[in-house]
Amino acid sequence: MTSKKLWKSTQEEKDALENEDFMRIKSGRNGKIVCEEYETADNILSQIKGLMFSKKKNILFVFREKGYHPIHSYFVKFPFHAIYLNEKMKVIDTQYVMPNTPLVKNRKPAKYLLELCEEKAPKIGDVLCLDGKS
Repeated sequence: MTSKKLWKSTQEEKDALENEDFMRIKSGRNGKIVCEEYETADNILSQIKGLMFSKKKNILFVFREKGYHPIHSYFVKFPFHAIYLNEKMKVIDTQYVMPNTPLVKNRKPAKYLLELCEEKAPKIGDVLCLDGKS
């Protein structure tokens, strides 16, 4: 898993992964910060691991293709929000996941998944954006 960040298109993702300025995720609707820091899971190994065996943190999964990406929460000791996003970073599904849940499936095809350990989560229809530290 990398702690660097991403953007929307393939080249922009690669460029942003090299740019340490992108640290926050904000709601595009009201500018409210959704999370201050997150890690990016952009390969199969980091996506398999997810939050298993870890302390609370936020992870943004970047999938190669838009689709259905089921997860579980075995070996995760805390609840979290599973926020599924389309290719435009619009929230299309959100679920609150308790520890040891055997299966969580998105209801619509998604390009990104944000595993969010914050108390409040964005709502369906919100568009998230990456924002540099200020």
